[in-house]
Amino acid sequence: MTCRTGEIKVDEGQTLRDYITEYMTRARNDQIHRFSEAIGVDETMLRAFMHLKLTEANINEFGRFDKLKATIDKTAAKAYLEKMEGKAIKSYQINMKVDQILRKFILEGGLRDDDGSPTSFREGAGHKPVVRPSGRTQSAPSYGRSGSPSG
Repeated sequence: MTCRTGEIKVDEGQTLRDYITEYMTRARNDQIHRFSEAIGVDETMLRAFMHLKLTEANINEFGRFDKLKATIDKTAAKAYLEKMEGKAIKSYQINMKVDQILRKFILEGGLRDDDGSPTSFREGAGHKPVVRPSGRTQSAPSYGRSGSPSG
């Protein structure tokens, strides 16, 4: 299915639900890839985290979240945070801010732009709650240019 051109190649064996599921899976995989590149975190480890049923209480069991954070490229993370917030980030703030956004990404299954689409990690992009395939919405603060929750 090609959404950008409006063309669709119909496979008689697929239902509309199959196409929607395929699109959602592809979008999620793309987002995980883009996010891992944006902050320089190990993509394989991040993908493994995304498949676990984690909560705030168990995200760092066995030190696994700390191990994931240890793979972050601080230079890439700093560049991403500065682009997102539109201002310089002090070195001592990087760990705290990247912890927040990585934790949010994992627990919520991704980040959303202001328009509700998967985030493109563009400058100043705010993030909205993620709508799960079940249709349930989880609300979460939107992290804008200030880096602090605004919603």
